[in-house]
Amino acid sequence: MIVVDILEPEEAHALAIRATGNLPMLNRIGRAPGPAPISDAGEGRQGWVGDCSVVKALMPELLEWPLCGRLIAAACRLDVRATPGPWQRSHATLKVYGPGDGQGLHVDTNPITVLLLLMGEGGPETGQGVHPLAPGQALVFRGGDIPHRVRPASAWRVTVPLNFYTPDDMHRPDYADSLVYGD
Repeated sequence: MIVVDILEPEEAHALAIRATGNLPMLNRIGRAPGPAPISDAGEGRQGWVGDCSVVKALMPELLEWPLCGRLIAAACRLDVRATPGPWQRSHATLKVYGPGDGQGLHVDTNPITVLLLLMGEGGPETGQGVHPLAPGQALVFRGGDIPHRVRPASAWRVTVPLNFYTPDDMHRPDYADSLVYGD
């Protein structure tokens, strides 16, 4: 697991404000009035989620050079040739967690995850403990191999997980997008 500085804290905060100001563009997962909770390996998840089209609309700079190049370079720090997968909907996901929202223990369907924190505290919790991040930092890890969860937020938390693949692992289950985006 590697922590990488991607954005200045002020840049991260501006993107988070843009995201939280546009919650109607996202699907509410979990508590009423949204859809029923979705299970991830036995624990529910709650919050708002938007696919790559929402990320592209609200924060296109994350998917354009040079910032996108920094994210790909971060993924490659795990000594692999990492590349975005061919799944346009799920390359980048916007996740907004309100107080009490979180995500249960799970593994990702992609081998490499770059988790960018825009607002709030925390990082994923694994068997090795919580991996703290500051706004603008990303945690690069083997999300497909390491079970992790998002502890319930004490305040608003905004993240952008990005999915990366390797030449020998380009598989994504057909059901994955429905599970992630609640449709």
